[in-house]
Amino acid sequence: MTATDPLTLVQGRMRVVVDPAAGGRLASWSVDGRELLLGPDPSRGPIHWGCYPMVPWAGRVRDALIAWEDEQVRLPHPAGDHALHGVGYLMPWTVVGHDADRVDLRLELPRTDRDVEGWPFGGVVEQTVTAVEDGVALSMTVTAGDRTMPLTVGWHPWFVRHLDGVGARVALAAGRMLERDTDGLPTHRWTTPSAEPWDDCFTDLSATPAVVWPGLGRVEVTSDLDHVVVFTEHPEGVCVEPQSGPPDEANHAEPRVVRAGESFRCTATLRWTSG
Repeated sequence: MTATDPLTLVQGRMRVVVDPAAGGRLASWSVDGRELLLGPDPSRGPIHWGCYPMVPWAGRVRDALIAWEDEQVRLPHPAGDHALHGVGYLMPWTVVGHDADRVDLRLELPRTDRDVEGWPFGGVVEQTVTAVEDGVALSMTVTAGDRTMPLTVGWHPWFVRHLDGVGARVALAAGRMLERDTDGLPTHRWTTPSAEPWDDCFTDLSATPAVVWPGLGRVEVTSDLDHVVVFTEHPEGVCVEPQSGPPDEANHAEPRVVRAGESFRCTATLRWTSG
């Protein structure tokens, strides 16, 4: 099967719309008719809506450059000077399976020449989205091609800031926050978490992060990933983004790598509780 029109998944009170052509993202997630995700708007572009997979990197990469082995990899950067959130959210995904409450998607990552701006490693991504009784379950598996490659992955949900007129707050209990410089990019030093507003990466979580609309409900973002980026600086949406590592991880001293032919798998669930 090829990329198709949006697909609707239903499980009990949950209704999820997945758009393979729009980066394999959740275009909508509603509970009892209440929309929990920020929808598309031409003024926002592809970054600021829905819930999309970030692959093969998550967050910002400084100057869109990775120093990798014996080369300088120049990444695509359509949103500014720095590479942002990978290429998966910009590409159409192929539907390989679909039923009433689940869709399986596949994406072949591009493989550019070494001296051409892009992603020179290739690889394959498989993503499954499942509507469950209390939310949405997500899984992603990235398999390297014939080259070992750096990898940071995650999901970027945009939750509506106001739900039935009630403003959202983020419940976060984290031990460390990644320091940012004046350009908003990571210094690769960890510090004590600051007060809001946030556009920051956290780790050492002691509780599940959540978006809370007091008196209405909450979404807990559970994951087997050990970093989370929280963004509360947008007037229309808030983000709690589970990630496998910090932004610009490929330029850390010890980045995550997936060796040729091997795979990395991760999961996350967005769980709704009323009240």
